[in-house]
Amino acid sequence: MNDLKFYKGKKVLVTGHTGFKGAWLVQWLLLLGADVIGYALEDTDNTKLFEELDLKNQINHYPYNINNVDDLKEVFVKHQPEIVFHLAAQAIVKTSYENPIETFQTNVIGTANVLEAIRSVDSVKVAVLVTSDKCYKNEEKKFGFVESDAMGGDDPYSASKACAELVISSYRKSFFSQDNSTKIVSVRAGNILGGGDWSKDRIVVDCINSIENNKTILLRDPSAVRPWQHVLDASYAYLKVANFSFNSKDTIPAWNFGPSENDVTTVEELVQQMIANYGKGSYENIGEKLYHEANYLKLNVDLAFSKLDWKLQWNQEKLIQKTVDWYVDFKNNKDAKQITISQIHAYTSEITI
Repeated sequence: MNDLKFYKGKKVLVTGHTGFKGAWLVQWLLLLGADVIGYALEDTDNTKLFEELDLKNQINHYPYNINNVDDLKEVFVKHQPEIVFHLAAQAIVKTSYENPIETFQTNVIGTANVLEAIRSVDSVKVAVLVTSDKCYKNEEKKFGFVESDAMGGDDPYSASKACAELVISSYRKSFFSQDNSTKIVSVRAGNILGGGDWSKDRIVVDCINSIENNKTILLRDPSAVRPWQHVLDASYAYLKVANFSFNSKDTIPAWNFGPSENDVTTVEELVQQMIANYGKGSYENIGEKLYHEANYLKLNVDLAFSKLDWKLQWNQEKLIQKTVDWYVDFKNNKDAKQITISQIHAYTSEITI
């Protein structure tokens, strides 16, 4: 737990703080006593958790676009952050087919803009830039990708994340290689689940909406294998990476986070567990794959385990339970902030390494 005490009093800038993952991370940072600056759009379809947690009134909130580098630099210069978590992104595969230019603009140029803003100040000691497990060149081989594997992507979303990784690597080598005072690292997490996500075209959201409306859950690709993990496991990974990098003489440029290779499961198995936890619901395989998406995806997380002592604290059974509990409690008119903080406290109390 000493690695979490590190954040007390630290100036932390989070891009994408109004989204699902960003809201969870910011809430946790506030509980740890960090001074948080948030930079993200607030007129998207997935800011409900941010609003329910009333984070706007607890942080320095900037409702700006990541694609405006001048605004971004101005915020960096004003607040002089020590640590940066870059989560702002277009994160939906289906949307990347509908709006490929916007996806590339946000995920690639937006990442470059963050790196430019970091260059404009001397305060940043660590920047953790979140890409995706889908950044790897995926040939559907039955092994877990390691951090040194080639980047690639057939669909616009995956390609944008691969491009973002190349941008990060380029900036690290071109502008930060001689500057050991600023660490630039990328993190690649698996499919992240948890309460408070209301994004379109998300498997958990689709399940919750279908179950609550007594509709059949429709699965396009039930055999797809994914490295599922709870949003708190991913957040803890980001927090550990930033702390490790802040206090390390050397930079480890990239990290994978997710379940062990033996613990990944299919979409169908995930849905079955959600139905079991909810106590009702049904699903149907419609076999309608509307666009290309990798069918088989695993990550090798040996580096995180060996260097950070990090592993999933909540296995798939626990993450499904906690996710369903969050939505059920919220539906029963419990306060979202209370539910979220309670789960953060539960998670930290169970950290074993």
